[in-house]
Amino acid sequence: MFKLIDKLHILIQEFVINIMEKIYYKKVFNDDDIKENSKILDFGCGIKNYTSHLLCEYSSIEITNVVDSNEKKHFLKTNRNNKRNEYINLTDFLISNRKENYDLIFSYFSLKNLSIDNLRYITTYLANTLRDGGTLVIRESLEDVDIYKKIKEVLAFSNLSLVKNHIFEIPYVGNVIELKYKKKLEI
Repeated sequence: MFKLIDKLHILIQEFVINIMEKIYYKKVFNDDDIKENSKILDFGCGIKNYTSHLLCEYSSIEITNVVDSNEKKHFLKTNRNNKRNEYINLTDFLISNRKENYDLIFSYFSLKNLSIDNLRYITTYLANTLRDGGTLVIRESLEDVDIYKKIKEVLAFSNLSLVKNHIFEIPYVGNVIELKYKKKLEI
């Protein structure tokens, strides 16, 4: 059960991020990555500000949000419900062996605490649920440069091509590393 302080923390985060929204979200995604009718996976959705923004901007996208606990899943379903949203906890997502083909998968600040074995499993799993020509975007703090190197190592042997690799600053967050991959088209 969320404690009062956890709820307050989430509300403060939402307030700060909503202030940045007009400046920031246009830089987060570009129109090449998202089109109407896109199926999107937010892996490690946090408080769901990215997906809330996308649902407002695009009228026919569907988003699956992977959360790290049933408590957070319940909180988000209760407070941020939308018919085009699905919430699933991490364990259920991984054991479901989904064969869905997502157009866009993004994971922001969600992979840094994984062991190399779990990182290998999850990034491979994400790559396999991406449709041909789909995009995988991973962001981690520049402070977590080791995770960045591990992710690049793991995905070097996948059917994904690295199309963007850069560092930039996010207000109130700091310097961030972004890796953007495209799944190769099968002929």
